[in-house]
Amino acid sequence: MTTRDTILKGSLLEGPCLIKEGKNMLRLTNVCFVAGWLALIMVTPAEAQDPEVSAESGIVDAHWKEVLRPIAHQGMQVSGYPELRVGIVELRGRILITGVDVGTLAAWVTYALNGQIIRYQGYVHYRYADGSAALAAMSAKGQVPGMQQGSLTFIEGTGQFEGIEGTMTLSTSTINPAEGINTAEAIGRYSLPHR
Repeated sequence: MTTRDTILKGSLLEGPCLIKEGKNMLRLTNVCFVAGWLALIMVTPAEAQDPEVSAESGIVDAHWKEVLRPIAHQGMQVSGYPELRVGIVELRGRILITGVDVGTLAAWVTYALNGQIIRYQGYVHYRYADGSAALAAMSAKGQVPGMQQGSLTFIEGTGQFEGIEGTMTLSTSTINPAEGINTAEAIGRYSLPHR
């Protein structure tokens, strides 16, 4: 496999990003600031596959990335708990499958930060170019700055996602709680009714 390396000049954190592109591969290394979006995306060739639906079961193997940016934030210190901070962050973002932008998302997430441990709970609304949409509840817990682990459970959908059900593994990354989740990755399966 041949790869093409591209340097994107960043102005935030660790500087430039190195993108390696090849067949079914997009790997972005380092953390960088590109066109107003904070991005850290890693896709390996084995992971880089479009979702496939099993005709017999309606089960979809899925894997996507999310790049997010904060729209609004409200936080406060909790009286009597010097290390506890709670808040809510509204986020907007893009959905990427194998490095290809396939739709948008909006998220409303509450958090509780105690020292360096953060807990997230909230909702994510996914919207695709064809007008299809899906709503999911999310939760995650982990270190800040760093990675958080949790789940994404689908509540309902429209269009191609009508009747969606299932829970997927969710990994999120947070640098600053006031900015909310910077990146996320969902891996797992969901089901759609037979059509």
